[in-house]
Amino acid sequence: MMKSGVPVTTLWSQSDLILLAIQMNHPLSAVIVAAALTGIGGGIIRDLLAGRKPLVLRDEIYAVWAMAAGATIGLGITKSIWQLFTLFVLVVLFRMLSVHYKWRLPRRSLETPSNIKPKKSIVKVQKL
Repeated sequence: MMKSGVPVTTLWSQSDLILLAIQMNHPLSAVIVAAALTGIGGGIIRDLLAGRKPLVLRDEIYAVWAMAAGATIGLGITKSIWQLFTLFVLVVLFRMLSVHYKWRLPRRSLETPSNIKPKKSIVKVQKL
C-alpha cells in the first residue's frame, strides 16, 4: 500500500502566492498555474529526495485540488481569512480522500485496439 503525506506547509503558503498574483492583476490562468506549481512543488522535492517517482506524475488528481483552490481564490470566491482557512481544510480533506479511495482522473489509451485497423490514406498526385 502506498503511503504519502499531505504537504500542509505548501498548501498553506499557496494562498499567499496566489493572493500576491491577484494583487499584481495577473489573469485567472496565471493564478491557477501559480496554485498548481506551489501546490505540487513541495511534493516533487520530497519524492525526488526520497528517490521515488513524484506523485504528481503518477496521479495527476494531486494537482487538480491545487488548481481548484487557485480558481476559487482567483475568481474572488474566497477573500477573508476564515474562507481561506476553510478552503485549506477542504483541499487537505479532498487530497486525503483521493489517496485513500484511489481516485483517478479518466485516462485515454494511446494504443489502437487490435480489432480496428488504421485507414490507409491514398494521395493522388496531379501532373501539371
